Amino acid sequence: MSVDNQPLPNKLFPLIVTNELQRARAFYVERLGFELVTDMENYVQVRWGADEPGPELSFMTPAGGEAFGEPVEPHTGGGLVFSVPTPNADELHATLLARGVEPLGPPVDRPWGWRSFLVRDPHGAILDFFHPTSHSSSPNASS
Repeated sequence: MSVDNQPLPNKLFPLIVTNELQRARAFYVERLGFELVTDMENYVQVRWGADEPGPELSFMTPAGGEAFGEPVEPHTGGGLVFSVPTPNADELHATLLARGVEPLGPPVDRPWGWRSFLVRDPHGAILDFFHPTSHSSSPNASS
């Protein structure tokens, strides 16, 4: 509990600073099927799946960064990979292709026990959509 007796979140909230907030919203909500959680002038938060504890990403304009009291520069791409669990990577791959999304390749089995495929977002971040498999060389691959 917080000092105000509010429950503390138990997950990370990655935040990408961008000059293209509308493009981020459209890509994640309309193309990928994320749920829109918060939609403000300088900030958007999306959730994967309808379940409340699902993974979330946030996007903010540099102007929104003024709330931090420090200048926040926009992300320029590269160096970010977000792994997003899904019940069936193959089915999601087909769904996204039908929506006009261009994955970086087909679903493949990974040595750590995931079947996954990759999508690059408009900011250069990679989304690794995966489901666990029984072909893991690591005992904790699905945790």
